[in-house]
Amino acid sequence: MTRPTLITNAKLIDPAKAKVEDGAILFDDKILDIGAVKSAPDGAEIIDAAGAHVAPGLIDMRVVIGEPGAEHKETFKSAGRAAASGGVTTMVMMPNTTPVIDDQSLVDFVRRLVICRTHALDAVVVPDPFHNQSGLCTPSGQPTEMFVPWRTTSFLLAGAKHLGNVTLPGGSYNAVFERDGSILMAVWNDRPTEEHLWLGDDVESIDIWGRRQSLAADPDGQRFHVGPVPMFLVNLDPIAARTRLSMRLNHDTLATNFGKTQFNVLSFESFFPKDASGHLKLRGPDRWRLAPRQLEARLAPGETFQGELTMRPPFNAEVGRQLLAIDLDFVTAEQRYRFRAYQELLVEAEGIHLTINTWLDEQGNLIVEQRLSQQHLGATPFQCQLIAPQRRIQGHMVRNLGTDPQIYRYMFPNGRDLLGQRLSLQVMEQGGRQRVMQQRFLAEP
Repeated sequence: MTRPTLITNAKLIDPAKAKVEDGAILFDDKILDIGAVKSAPDGAEIIDAAGAHVAPGLIDMRVVIGEPGAEHKETFKSAGRAAASGGVTTMVMMPNTTPVIDDQSLVDFVRRLVICRTHALDAVVVPDPFHNQSGLCTPSGQPTEMFVPWRTTSFLLAGAKHLGNVTLPGGSYNAVFERDGSILMAVWNDRPTEEHLWLGDDVESIDIWGRRQSLAADPDGQRFHVGPVPMFLVNLDPIAARTRLSMRLNHDTLATNFGKTQFNVLSFESFFPKDASGHLKLRGPDRWRLAPRQLEARLAPGETFQGELTMRPPFNAEVGRQLLAIDLDFVTAEQRYRFRAYQELLVEAEGIHLTINTWLDEQGNLIVEQRLSQQHLGATPFQCQLIAPQRRIQGHMVRNLGTDPQIYRYMFPNGRDLLGQRLSLQVMEQGGRQRVMQQRFLAEP
């Protein structure tokens, strides 16, 4: 529940009565009292409005959003942030997008509904609901393909409060909400991915068509498949969900000081209902040295834990997204809690920028294009090695590397055999600071 807030000395706008009156308003997740409020609960935040106006959420009846087709002008995310900061909680969007939202934009439509709810917008209104292409019903009143996904998403997220997002091991996008005391998650991924994490004892998945399915759990949690079409997971365990949401690393971006010890702090808030004691076991990427491997803790409800740790990546550590797994094992006087959380680490190569693209050419060869640059022009060469499963290692030497990317393309015959497999590109500085970076990537057509 949100901390109670009392706004005093305000001019209260009541559109239903067409009145503006002096008064106060007390609220948490909902309005508790309004008008001549005489007191507030203990611990409430008190704000002196000093004569400023307080109004219900505003409705913008004509919002031009460039997504899709003109994202350089505006997106749902940027429009949602701007609207929320200005007191607008409902947007009516113009249908002048490219292409017009139709059945092929169904996935994007559901994603937008989720994103808008994360920015506290109460509604996204379809301007012409009775339209064959962009509406929810045809002119004759028959449901279009968008109707059931709209109904499913609206039903699940109506009145829901956005809590944040958690790190999933497969990297899937997600948004966690609370509604009527229950925790639910919207989740999707740009490519088919299997996620594996314990979310609760009675978790169900709901697709955009409203079909429910129970998720069976193995000893380490539920396995569920995520793809471009958003899905919803309901009945999440509130303690595990809130603990994951509160977990932080002081430094989630690490420079490639490979072979050197780097200091960090792991923190999270206790959502256990009573005093709890236990430990956290840390599991880093392969060959990383972590110390300590286990952190002990005794926590009261609402207390924040902070544990210091050191990280030492190996000399040839991979750059990009890396995962730190944290296994929590805590007990209270009545219950034991065991679950895993993840924290994402972004490892950056100091001063080196690498972009990799893959595709199949007309002859069926797999082309791997590397674009390599660095912040300052240097005479030290870089040795590049591309490693593919059951293929000969390919190499290339880059000299006089500067701010303009140097482009090189590797070629593998019979490239279809490599599609979907992970390749590795190593870049090694031959002298100077002897910087080393390694990046793994998926071969895609």
